[in-house]
Amino acid sequence: MPRTFELWALFCLFSLGPETASASMVDLYGWGSRATALGGAFTALADDFSAVYYNPAGLMFPRSLERDFPNRKGIKFDFGYVYGEPRFTIKDKSGGSQTRDYGSTAGTTLGITFDPVDLHGTCKRKVFAFGLGLYLPVDHLLYYGRYWPEEREYPFFYDYTMRFVLMPGIAIAVLPKLSIGAGLRVLGRLHTDTVGNVDVDLAKLLSLESLLQHRVRLDQSEVHLGEFEDLTLHLAPVVGIQFRPSERWKFGAVYRGENYINDFGLTNPVINLAGLLSFPQGYQFKFVRFFTPHQVFLGAAYSPAQRVTISLDVGWLDWSDFMDIEARRPEPPFHDTWMPRLGVEVRVREELSVLGGYFFHKSPVPEQQGWSNLLDNDRHVFSLGAEWVVSDPPGFWDKPLFISLHLQVHHAVSREYRKTDPADPFFPGYTFGGQALMGGIQISVPL
Repeated sequence: MPRTFELWALFCLFSLGPETASASMVDLYGWGSRATALGGAFTALADDFSAVYYNPAGLMFPRSLERDFPNRKGIKFDFGYVYGEPRFTIKDKSGGSQTRDYGSTAGTTLGITFDPVDLHGTCKRKVFAFGLGLYLPVDHLLYYGRYWPEEREYPFFYDYTMRFVLMPGIAIAVLPKLSIGAGLRVLGRLHTDTVGNVDVDLAKLLSLESLLQHRVRLDQSEVHLGEFEDLTLHLAPVVGIQFRPSERWKFGAVYRGENYINDFGLTNPVINLAGLLSFPQGYQFKFVRFFTPHQVFLGAAYSPAQRVTISLDVGWLDWSDFMDIEARRPEPPFHDTWMPRLGVEVRVREELSVLGGYFFHKSPVPEQQGWSNLLDNDRHVFSLGAEWVVSDPPGFWDKPLFISLHLQVHHAVSREYRKTDPADPFFPGYTFGGQALMGGIQISVPL
């Protein structure tokens, strides 16, 4: 194994850095064509770059090792593209309707995994493996918008896909069939304070122009404001274990910690009025975006026949600690949920596999009878996919290529919010629902 690999691996050990997958495209739709096609039931099966999210321990069992080819370097690259389109409709009791089109989700995926190594004989067997996953939205690296909780918006679709994902992982083989893995999910805590003086001339304040326009035009020389910014990291662990006692059975478990972006600070300019009066205009602010709860998933996979694999995941999500965009617990609060996931893979030929999956998203959002209008539905999510292994590609390439496709459909079950206050602009209530479509392609190139 080249020395450069081990230097890179040691770098990952100490950086394990930034992952913005919490409350992102990855949590909403999935990561990697194979895992997404299996409905995300990948905790026990994780065996490609997406293991950094689904279960880092799976990096010890890469699928590329199942095929022999010459001049193996022990590195695999995954290149992918995904496109999603959510569309929801809100219908008022009066008969009117609105369509919530949050725009398309389009981005590219890059994965890098390294086969297990023994660190040049330092260990008696191959006990370390490493991986890295990257998702880049087409339009921007990071964007988050602003809406008021009383507006009718879907918080999980509003801007959750508008950010990049970068996540490394490491796995260690405790026993030949048992591995553990770890990674970090990293977001930012941005502290911004704006302080200083604003000098207002009395003649300018009482001028006809200011009185008619209800504003005072200030020159740059009259504004003396300074800004202090401090960016720190908000870290959340990802810890997993995977056990493969036989060719037929595989088991896994993963924990992902709570994470979110925290933007807070103080704005406190002091207004000086013609040197006669001086008074502060201070206020504090705090915003929370991309909240993702603590979650635990348990998974099992069984192969009843040589060419068939069935996988099942069950997960718990701690939504009761959810904070809205204003860093407050909603009233009424969100509730914890359970999420089942099911996947089936059938190898119809030696080079071709067909995959299908399903998962159920139980909405954590209670009925919004008061002033807030946070929208969310129970969702049935179905997926299909295929993987084609090109064992002998044309041209100069002497190694196999893995080509994967997937399609995912979200059906948001129609839901009704009944308003109790006749003064509420949305009284007596409304119904809402819709669907989201997502598809993608992935090409895996082992070296």
